[in-house]
Amino acid sequence: MSAQTKTIMDRCRAVVAKDPKVFLNKVGMGIADGGDRIGGQEAAIQTIHTFYIINEMIPVGGGSFGANLGGTFWSKDKGAEGVSEDSEGMRSLRRTLKKLIQTAS
Repeated sequence: MSAQTKTIMDRCRAVVAKDPKVFLNKVGMGIADGGDRIGGQEAAIQTIHTFYIINEMIPVGGGSFGANLGGTFWSKDKGAEGVSEDSEGMRSLRRTLKKLIQTAS
């Protein structure tokens, strides 16, 4: 997980301290990229989902066989260019977004 993502999650603590139900029943999903196909993306999304659960949100994954916990990308160490070329990652993102929309509706 990037330091920037963790910082945002940590700073939400002040928001929740002011209103403990601010995120109640909000739906959230996780997206992660890595330099390898299995480069820690699922572990990063698990941390995001844990944040959602602690804050009484509804975490959504993409389902079995291809998206699992959320949208995962393989950048092949090419940054945004590699992510945009990852057709399997785009498929996992579409599956996860579909589940997010269904759950939010």
